[in-house]
Amino acid sequence: MKRVVLAISGSLRKPSFTEKMLDLCLEGMASTGEEFEVHKFYPHKMKIGPCTSCWSCWGKKNPGVCVQKDDLAEF
Repeated sequence: MKRVVLAISGSLRKPSFTEKMLDLCLEGMASTGEEFEVHKFYPHKMKIGPCTSCWSCWGKKNPGVCVQKDDLAEF
């Protein structure tokens, strides 16, 4: 069974210590022999709008789906 890993790198610096540590963690996971599907995201490079508290995502029409069309949908 393939496991899915969500890796989020939030540091604005390049190269960053956070990025190095994240990569080391991913390397360590790969060395276990298990199969992983890694999705790495950089939120500071994405267009993500703030929540507008419209509560549409809580409705019956599209539960869990935000009405904003931004990069957060990739998550």
